[in-house]
Amino acid sequence: MSSSATTSPPSPTAAVSIPAAARQHTEEGAKAFAKFYLLTYSKSAFSADAASLEALSSDSCGGCKSLIDLVNGYRAKNQHVDRVALTVDTTMLRPEGTSERPVVDVLAKDARKQVLNADGSVAKVVAAASINFRLTMRWDDNNWEVDDLRVAQ
Repeated sequence: MSSSATTSPPSPTAAVSIPAAARQHTEEGAKAFAKFYLLTYSKSAFSADAASLEALSSDSCGGCKSLIDLVNGYRAKNQHVDRVALTVDTTMLRPEGTSERPVVDVLAKDARKQVLNADGSVAKVVAAASINFRLTMRWDDNNWEVDDLRVAQ
C-alpha cells in the first residue's frame, strides 16, 4: 500500500464537534457516542494530536489514558499513523449498563497501517485486527464521556 498521499497528518484542531446523534441522552445516543469516540481515536493517531480524545474521556478512564498515551507517544517521536484505519462494524448495548452509565460493545476493524517518521519513512507496520471494544459511558453535564474502555474477549 502506498502512503504517498497521506505522509503528512492534518494540522491539529482545538475543538471537538460531536455529531448530534452522539449528543442524545438515549440508548442510540450512547451507541453513536461510542462509535464517534473510537473514530476520534483513529483520527488522533493519524494527526498525532490527542486533544480531542482527551476532551471526550473522563480523567479516571485507564483505557482512555492508554490510547491518549499512545497518540502522545507518536507526537513525542514526531511520528503519526499513515491513515485513519479504524472502521466500526456494529455497536450493541450490554445488559449490565444503565441509562446514566451505559456499556456499549463496539466491533471494529483496524486495517493494516504504518507508523511514519517525519520524513515519511516507515517506523513500524501494524497488522490488521478485528477488535471488540467495551466502553462504559457516563452522562455528565448534558454530554457523554467515556468512563471506562477495555478490549473485550
